[in-house]
Amino acid sequence: MEHIDEEIKVISISLDIKGSIRVHIHHGSLSKLIIYRLLFALKMSEAAGRAEAESDKNKCRWSFKPRELHITWSENPSNWKMPEKENDPAELQNVCWLEINSSTPEPLSKGKRYALSFKISLSEQNFGWDAVPAVYMLAKVGKKGRANWAKINIADMKVGNEMEVPYGKLQFEVPKYAEDTTLHFGLYELWSGGWKGGLRIHEAVVEKMPSQINQSSPSMR
Repeated sequence: MEHIDEEIKVISISLDIKGSIRVHIHHGSLSKLIIYRLLFALKMSEAAGRAEAESDKNKCRWSFKPRELHITWSENPSNWKMPEKENDPAELQNVCWLEINSSTPEPLSKGKRYALSFKISLSEQNFGWDAVPAVYMLAKVGKKGRANWAKINIADMKVGNEMEVPYGKLQFEVPKYAEDTTLHFGLYELWSGGWKGGLRIHEAVVEKMPSQINQSSPSMR
């Protein structure tokens, strides 16, 4: 699978006693404009409610096809070409505001590690990505939880190659004592203002990661 350079950081989001949003950035920084646009997009995801998704309860895995995602402007064929068949991708025609989001239909297991990934590709008619600094992918457990994010460089992709992004998946852990463990997630490019097209969305996947088994002897720890 082709590798795309990306950068992963963590944002802690909380509410103060007056109900105002407080943002704490760990291991890096983002501009305030990007932060608040991402927060706004996540709020829209929460308001949209839970989506239907193909699930495998034995493997704790959910697969979201394009029509199971909330894609802004998807009702307009000049902005998005939505698939007639379930396994076909949605293709971006022309937008300046890229926003795709959803949430898991069931809560995640507390104390377990999960991963989020999108499968995407570029058509030969793609345009505008050289002027886009990055596309951001977010995953947040609960409405008041911590938002994990990954930066994806679409301009580095090769035309026609279906890829899973980010490289290594966006992994996160569900807090053991969380009251709300619904995952809210999305893919966004809201700030460049440039028009872009040709991005294909095949699916989004949320899956539980296997438990890590420490095979080393105690003396080696």
